[in-house]
Amino acid sequence: MMIQQNRSTLVILSLLAISVVVASDCKGPAPRSPRSPFVRGIRIHQDENITQLSPIPLPRCPGRGTWLGQVGGPSPNSGNIALFQGFTDQYGDLDNPDALDNANWEVFSGPATSPPCPRATVQRFVPPGGAVFNFICHLVG
Repeated sequence: MMIQQNRSTLVILSLLAISVVVASDCKGPAPRSPRSPFVRGIRIHQDENITQLSPIPLPRCPGRGTWLGQVGGPSPNSGNIALFQGFTDQYGDLDNPDALDNANWEVFSGPATSPPCPRATVQRFVPPGGAVFNFICHLVG
């Protein structure tokens, strides 16, 4: 009888402990993102999308931007370059904080060879403070 009562108590205490862990989600503080925050200029972000569920950052994808013309005076935080090129980092970002803002730009991403993604181009106004250009390569099987 004593063993059965101890077993019942143990089961109840175990269930109580499990519910507390589940309710608290068993997490500490959220880890800081290793991505650098976007501050100014132009950021090209390139993802690949194998399924419709979630895009995956595409590293080492070529990117380039060409200034097309100023719309108004640059902001106090504006950079001073009118042309840039490079490759996305491991998070799919290519940052160009020194790009002129308050201007029209033509921005390219790609082509990437692995996975194969064609070159994508967009012309857009970059407001004071800057802009992020998001590109997604949809892979088809």
